[in-house]
Amino acid sequence: MAAFPSTRRRAVLLLAADAVLLFAYAATLIWPVSQTKYADLWGSIESTFIADGRFLAAHWPRPLWQPNWYGGTRFNYIYPPAIRYGTATLTKYYPMPPVRAYHIYVSILYACGIVGVYLLARLGSGSRLAGWMAALGTGWLSPVHLLVAELRNDTADYVTQRLKSLVQYGEGPHISSLAILPVAWIAAWIALRDRSPRAAAVAALGAALVVSHNFYGATALAMAFPFLVWSVWLTSGDRSVWWRAALIAVLAYGLTAWWLGPSYLRVTLRNLRLVAEPGNWWSPALAILFLLLYGAASWRWARGRPERAYAVFLIGALGYFSLDCLGNRFFHYRIAGEPTRLFPEWDMLVALAGAEILRRMGQGSRRRAALALALFVAVCWPAKKYIFHPWRLFTRDDSYQDRVEYRMQDWVHRNVPHARLVAAGSVRFWYNVWHDLPQLGGGSEQGVSNLYAVVAQWRILQEPEPDLPIAFAQAFGVDGFIVNGPDSEEVYHDWLKPDRFAGKLKVLYDDGRGSVIYEIPRRYRSLARVVDKKALLALPEMPLEGDNDTVRAYAALLEQGPDAPTATRWLDPETLEIDAPVNEGQAVAVQISHDPQWRASADGTPARVRRDVTGQTVVEAPAGTRRIRLEFSTPLEDRIGAGVSVLAAGIVLALLGRRRRGPAA
Repeated sequence: MAAFPSTRRRAVLLLAADAVLLFAYAATLIWPVSQTKYADLWGSIESTFIADGRFLAAHWPRPLWQPNWYGGTRFNYIYPPAIRYGTATLTKYYPMPPVRAYHIYVSILYACGIVGVYLLARLGSGSRLAGWMAALGTGWLSPVHLLVAELRNDTADYVTQRLKSLVQYGEGPHISSLAILPVAWIAAWIALRDRSPRAAAVAALGAALVVSHNFYGATALAMAFPFLVWSVWLTSGDRSVWWRAALIAVLAYGLTAWWLGPSYLRVTLRNLRLVAEPGNWWSPALAILFLLLYGAASWRWARGRPERAYAVFLIGALGYFSLDCLGNRFFHYRIAGEPTRLFPEWDMLVALAGAEILRRMGQGSRRRAALALALFVAVCWPAKKYIFHPWRLFTRDDSYQDRVEYRMQDWVHRNVPHARLVAAGSVRFWYNVWHDLPQLGGGSEQGVSNLYAVVAQWRILQEPEPDLPIAFAQAFGVDGFIVNGPDSEEVYHDWLKPDRFAGKLKVLYDDGRGSVIYEIPRRYRSLARVVDKKALLALPEMPLEGDNDTVRAYAALLEQGPDAPTATRWLDPETLEIDAPVNEGQAVAVQISHDPQWRASADGTPARVRRDVTGQTVVEAPAGTRRIRLEFSTPLEDRIGAGVSVLAAGIVLALLGRRRRGPAA
């Protein structure tokens, strides 16, 4: 890879000018997104990231608990922090609606991502033309559409998978992470090859930002980084490359340690089974075989040949991403996660490799260069509809207040704002975009600390008869169901037999357009019940899918127990105050997810907190208790992680102030 031309003022100015021009052009491609509040894409998952950013802005600077989703969960479990902090910062300090803040944030990073591809190709190949071809190819083309028919057929006018993932699927965090990825690679390359402390600091910071936006971006970083390190070491022979690579990795983790603790990783890996199929035994073996063949071939072709380093990196990264993504699509290769989610990364690597091939084809004469440029134009020509009309994908919806997603939550906010309801489909996605409203489900089943809450949500939606869903609702403190029938404009229609509650449950609200809110009969409208302690602890443990008899028994214990009226109120996201008269032999069942960090005091005296069979919380308050205060304390791993991040940030700042030691021998 060519060295950064810092000693040549004209080259630096030219590089900067190209970057500015590309950013401006990419910004025009994404301009409608940055200027839009609501688009006609109500099935998009972007709503949950908007809601997450709004919640953070409302409870700035760092809430520890999210009480509105999944019966409650740790706030940092839900998603990596960068997208929520970017949205919340714009919302709070440049006053604007969270939906607008989110769209501006992801649009800026989208444009930066095209510039990042240019810089990677420009500095990797040493060719300005290759940089432009790689950047424009990334912005215009999706090679995966040639190979995967369902993606091609789901795309109008050759819109790229990168843009479609951002706009249509709502994968703002993923595409924002992808945008930063080339910059992290560039900085790592310079740090490894030129022994630059400043570049090492930038590489660590870039890698931390990739991870802090999205785990699929982090996966792509982890998959490609070994090929980058190998290519530098193989072609330079400098053994210290491995130490510098380790330093970058350690510093990158250190910068994320304040939120990415051991329990976060444990919960995330456990919850992966909710959204991805498990891997198989032969895929790791095939991956090892690929790595062995790649290592042997690159050893013969490029050892001690620095001019081939960039090609070695591209061949390895593209080859492995092809195995992972296309292998999963065509012959069920899978180690972990959903490999096809990485098709935008695969497209980018194809664009980089294609630009490098055309650069090499064009060397030697103007005629060869003209031929390479003509081939690039020919490859891009099928996408001319998108290139000349890039805004056709965007359709604004300025009548959002008439949508079912808004109407349902608005009625709840005005009439029963503290009620925990079951919302489904697109209503669930958008339920917390405008207000803090408790629901049994949540954003996208990520960061769930109590999996029984997700099971309860799904059983309520899918059980064909009404009685068991009602028992699940009573067991998990649900006050009502927002049921969308076949005539509702709700997008997904997740409710099985939506009419099964008609005549069985009281109707709280009927919009006359296919959506009804039913009331669940509950003894008290609170999240606490005084129960017989011995009977509660005698209930058997449940399998993950739930046990119908145990759920019914648990619901009966709550709803038919002692005549002891209770009241609950959230003082802030981390503090729940409970009024509950407790007698001898009784305990207080609290319908929020249990966490080891809950601390309880009964009339000012510490009380024991434990987990029940539904994964919810029990407070063993002494007889005579009238008021309980349940507080979520800062986990020790968060305090340790914050210290590690401060230390890593200090090292990064120190490295930024150092000069490089000199080129490798």
